[in-house]
Amino acid sequence: RERRRRALRVAAWQRGLQREKELKEAEGLAAGDDEDEQARELVEGEWDALLLGLRPPGRCEAVLRCLLKSATEAHKRTNCLTGIFPVALLSARDRDESVKAGEAFSGPLHGVPVSVKESYEVEGHDTTIGLGKLCGVPCTATEAVIRALEDAGAVIFARTNLPQTMLSYGCSNPIYGNTCNPHNPARTAGGSSGGEAALIACGGSVLGLGSDVGGSIRVPAAFCGVVGFKPTSVRVSMKGSVNAKVGQSGLGMVLGPMGRCTESVAACMRVWYSSYLWKYDQLVPRMPFDEEIYTSTRPLTIGYYTCDGFLAATPPCANAVLRGRDALASLGHTLVKFTPPDILHGMALFYELLTADGGELVRTWLEDEELDVSCKMFIEDMALAGTWYGRNVVPMVCREKGWHRAALVLSRLQKLTTSELWKRQAERYEYVQTFVDAMHKQGLDALICPSQTMVAPNPDVVAYTGTTMCYTQLYNLLDFPAGCVPAGLCSADDVAMMKEWPRAELERR
Repeated sequence: RERRRRALRVAAWQRGLQREKELKEAEGLAAGDDEDEQARELVEGEWDALLLGLRPPGRCEAVLRCLLKSATEAHKRTNCLTGIFPVALLSARDRDESVKAGEAFSGPLHGVPVSVKESYEVEGHDTTIGLGKLCGVPCTATEAVIRALEDAGAVIFARTNLPQTMLSYGCSNPIYGNTCNPHNPARTAGGSSGGEAALIACGGSVLGLGSDVGGSIRVPAAFCGVVGFKPTSVRVSMKGSVNAKVGQSGLGMVLGPMGRCTESVAACMRVWYSSYLWKYDQLVPRMPFDEEIYTSTRPLTIGYYTCDGFLAATPPCANAVLRGRDALASLGHTLVKFTPPDILHGMALFYELLTADGGELVRTWLEDEELDVSCKMFIEDMALAGTWYGRNVVPMVCREKGWHRAALVLSRLQKLTTSELWKRQAERYEYVQTFVDAMHKQGLDALICPSQTMVAPNPDVVAYTGTTMCYTQLYNLLDFPAGCVPAGLCSADDVAMMKEWPRAELERR
């Protein structure tokens, strides 16, 4: 067994060396001639201007070279990249040559460079999700959502970092290391799509792809100050996607876009909600992007809350919601206070469904692997799951220390029998109905709330604070579409308020 562990460490080390080689090549490709100032203006400008600017011959390659330069610089700041696709320059050049030859544009995303989370499968490249056993195992096909974007004219050019197994809201693994926050290197970029969020925030990508089973798009988007969107799970193909919890159907694992602005995210969804994707996965509902709803200026009734009843948001996150409330009210919308119904039951259901196999699948993935600290905590928790000690003694100790939400979660972690799983899935369906009824009773069109209980913490905090993701986890349980938009940085007043904010306040409220 020690030989097996050594082999996995060697595989991870070799993959790390391969990344450095790819990034060095990318620097060389980005250097090229003197930077094209017009291309730089397009990269840093508005989304619509970028789409139009990519139309003239020669623009696609010039824009990609600019982004490669920005991406490699972003990597030096944050350690966000796991690799570059050198073939991307050839693809961009092909787009330019086709236009030069008088052919039609390749699609609505003609020449748009797109970065992807390392968990996305691309033919001929390995997808490790931070595991040595997957290093050097090339994928045999490119997954459906990427093929759809390429058919629409996009150019896939970079891959970004993620936490080991993706079951963490941090962004570190033994192969590629830790991705830090672009605004403060002492803090995490968030996860599990943290590499994407950091790259976009640094200007190294204009559109990226992440994945989300509990907030893995929205939390890093919030921490880094970018836009992220989690669609309803059945609306986007998962065909060919790597997932450490494959087969888990109680929660809505879904792929989604990230970008600097809502227009870029919407552009991706237009492609995915169309025949570009449907031809690769016949199981995706044929429901096109609804332009009428997206462009509507009809006044809405919007619910808001800063405390969900599970964990109160800290002042910076609560204040962001209140600023959003005031901004929406100034545009003519009606804002109404909302309280999520029976939140303790909802969050207990989330954790029961997430760990219904008692962590068996994740333990299999992690067998003989060098463990990231966040995974060590998960393994320790799941080792107690279902035991008398884990369901009684540990929660009792947590309650005595005042950690009531942790006690609730730990008391519900266990390996479910088939009948128990079916019962929890039925309870989930009932909870969704209860939530919809609560919104309908107040006549709500939408909701706004914090994206996380707190702002980006130090990486060593992540392993034992998973319950702070309750604000995003809820919408995976409900399988509602949910997004995150920037709402400013922490102010001096926010920092001052935090000094008077005792940790116990999170649970008391």
